[in-house]
Amino acid sequence: MVVARALSVRLIAALCLVGCAGSGPDADLPPPEGLAIVELQAGFVGAGGPWLEIANLGGDPVAVQGVVVEVGTAELVLEGPDLEAGAAIVVGTDAAEASGIPVDAIFDDLAIDAGGTVLSLVSGDAVLATVSLDASWPSPVGASLGMEPGWADPTDPTGWCDQRRVGPAGDFGTPGAPNDRCDCAMPFAFRYASASGPGSDVTGEATIALHRDGTYTVEGESGTYTRWTDATGQHVEWVYPTTGIAYSGTRPLGTGPYADQPIAIPAEIPGFTSGTWSADGLCE
Repeated sequence: MVVARALSVRLIAALCLVGCAGSGPDADLPPPEGLAIVELQAGFVGAGGPWLEIANLGGDPVAVQGVVVEVGTAELVLEGPDLEAGAAIVVGTDAAEASGIPVDAIFDDLAIDAGGTVLSLVSGDAVLATVSLDASWPSPVGASLGMEPGWADPTDPTGWCDQRRVGPAGDFGTPGAPNDRCDCAMPFAFRYASASGPGSDVTGEATIALHRDGTYTVEGESGTYTRWTDATGQHVEWVYPTTGIAYSGTRPLGTGPYADQPIAIPAEIPGFTSGTWSADGLCE
């Protein structure tokens, strides 16, 4: 049995059970090279649905005709035109499309468990790409998980991170667009409130470099930071080790900036009571 649906001109997909005739890859052709799973969303908020993005990371067009998307025990056989070098397609559920995700191929049996799902692209007997989610992978809620642009090994979870741009469904994500970088720099403005009154406040601007390994550098300081996404928004925290000054911030879902976020100043630092900081939150 075949369940088919008309989609965009970029891709037509058919969901087939075992024994579907005429939808598999041409056995006389070599398996397509360069396809990879580069972004996925398992933990969505509200009425959305799961989706994943497949990109051609090679230098030449790739035939997607007959490529099978395997997620757990569900399968989707792709049909359609070649995928140009650097181009990508989004596979998702009806619910994902209804929420605003630019879905190219409907896959209503798609279910992604961030704690334990294997996602593969298969052509004939060849496995083209695999992502094996488990507890070692980030598992954001309200943001997609994207691979660092240019990352060499899509199977390595250290090359993946929460996406930061506000997506079309209101969550954070980049379906149909280049992924956010995991190693990034975020300019921010800060204000330390003086105990002597606003006229003595200290203000300034700086840029913090957030590294994929959980470390940061800013104005001669270095340490570790924490960044995560949940149903309340996207969060970041870091502490300057030499002073103990602690920054924390939250971007609510569907919004861009960190606006007037708190800075905790230790009592051991005389003359200041508290502080605030702001940033656009994109970290590029």
